[in-house]
Amino acid sequence: MLQFTIGVFAHHEEVPPSRWAGVLPVWPALVTLTWDGLSAGRREAVPETA
Repeated sequence: MLQFTIGVFAHHEEVPPSRWAGVLPVWPALVTLTWDGLSAGRREAVPETA
């Protein structure tokens, strides 16, 4: 993903719409995965008080 971003924005490579269609769905998936991982980690790190 980093290589794609560098290619598009730093080297001004042309990206056809079909490639954008393949790349754009990755970002919401990464956000969802990161959010879930962080929230699960916080739940395990917080001790329960009785």
